[in-house]
Amino acid sequence: SLAFTKRLCDHGRVRDLAGLSASYALLILSHLPLAMFGSLALLVYALLSFSKGSARTSVLKLATAVILGLAASAFYWTTMVAEVKWIIASGVNPDPLLDYRRNFIFSTFSPEKSETIWWMGLLTIATIMMLLPAVVIFAKRFSAPSKRGLVAVAVLVMFSLAMSTWISKPLWAAIPFLPMAQHPFRWLAVTSAVAPILMAASVPFWVERLRRPRRAVALAMAGLVLIATSFSISQTVRGATYLSRPTFDRMLQPLKDAPGIIHWLPVWASATGQGKASYEKCIPPPATAKIDAGERAIRIDEWNDLSRTFEVESGPSADARVSTFYYPHWTPTANG
Repeated sequence: SLAFTKRLCDHGRVRDLAGLSASYALLILSHLPLAMFGSLALLVYALLSFSKGSARTSVLKLATAVILGLAASAFYWTTMVAEVKWIIASGVNPDPLLDYRRNFIFSTFSPEKSETIWWMGLLTIATIMMLLPAVVIFAKRFSAPSKRGLVAVAVLVMFSLAMSTWISKPLWAAIPFLPMAQHPFRWLAVTSAVAPILMAASVPFWVERLRRPRRAVALAMAGLVLIATSFSISQTVRGATYLSRPTFDRMLQPLKDAPGIIHWLPVWASATGQGKASYEKCIPPPATAKIDAGERAIRIDEWNDLSRTFEVESGPSADARVSTFYYPHWTPTANG
């Protein structure tokens, strides 16, 4: 999406417009929080990539590409927009784990308070260490045919890093739907998509400095990259617990009958029973069976993800409780 945005601003060709439309639709279909972050990143990048004298034409073509991308993915995101108010975790008083105000990077360095924020802070420090050699692109002695474009990329990197920290808190509060993304550290996905461009662009400069007698600074820059790379390998790759396929399957099996995650409960499951969209510690009663109809016998004819059919034998009148995640678009029928 970033590449086609740059091409559309530079050349304005129809094929670039089609490429941005397709890639933007795929971005939306991949992950909605990242699609929101990506949309803001594309807006910032486009503003930095406009050519003099063609801004009006570029805006028109970019808007057309975005509209086409939204139309191509509308079958997915329109459902989300219509139903997001049903999710209890998206209320005005969310679980602290999902409250963006508590999930900014560097808000804590204590693993006891938040293991996720602590770990994301370390990853951010490693990312910044790898980016420090790219600071040279702002220097006058750095020459490259695409220096103006690299400056735009550098600004986008700084914007994405800032959006993951408390500095961006006013923007999170002001931009609609952004708080529903829940985790500001997800902006690191944008950072890690853009940062390698700067790192690669600075390599020729530092390789040249390594060949000179006074190359201490170049060696220090290489050391920063090696330290960050070693951290990723030692903590993420070597530190991972690898499971065999049978072991992994055994871990998944109990999840089919396990209670659902509280954050995914609909608003109708709130403790007050009044459908208030606020986080509540409401745990559904444990299901002793897939269907409970008291003393009456049950025979299950079909039980899959999209259809569940059962028969109830004769007996005293009773309610049948079906172990199914409640979704308003389910259509229940009885006796045909």
